[in-house]
Amino acid sequence: FLIGLPVWFFLFGLLFQAGRFARAGSALKRNSCQKDLSHILDVEADTYVLEYDGLYAGAVTPPDIVIVSEGLLSRLPDDMIACVLAHEEGHIKEGDSRLSTYSMLVSPFLLTGSNVLYSLFSFREREFRADDDAVSKIGDRQMMYDTLDELEGISVSESFEKVPDPSPTLVSMNSDREEPSALEKVFGFYYGSFAVTEAHPSFDERKKQINMET
Repeated sequence: FLIGLPVWFFLFGLLFQAGRFARAGSALKRNSCQKDLSHILDVEADTYVLEYDGLYAGAVTPPDIVIVSEGLLSRLPDDMIACVLAHEEGHIKEGDSRLSTYSMLVSPFLLTGSNVLYSLFSFREREFRADDDAVSKIGDRQMMYDTLDELEGISVSESFEKVPDPSPTLVSMNSDREEPSALEKVFGFYYGSFAVTEAHPSFDERKKQINMET
């Protein structure tokens, strides 16, 4: 399939990918500020709050940063916020956020889309592992389950404005998504957000996995 694609697809696809990453990174940097959340949970990373009313959380490396949205902080009690923070810290400790960043940077030099690398590195399984890390840190499996259940309920019952999903460790939790642009339809499967969103199991799948570990 890939061999039959024209050269222009790879060249313009890489430009599309680079532009999408740059816009997403700029938006996150412009709309977030550092805030101490150690009163909720002490994590081994700097914590930032994103000016966004929807549900958003993620991890970035380097440097080690955990990001949560104002909407998430306002809708969840502290014990559930702690579960989210522990999950994102898990991505940092397991090297997921670093791997995600390097995949974005390296893929153009390999003349391939970052989606290919995300698939090869099994980010879907890494999501389950970050949940396990959170359970280990919090010490309360039921609380982690309840947190996922609460996030699922909010994401289904409320609608929020679109927010960037630049990598598998920086993904919006909102259930509704905008119609993809024309360029996303052309380049999305290989260079766009397909593998980013597919890397995240559903809340229901994550809850089932937590119950299986009991």
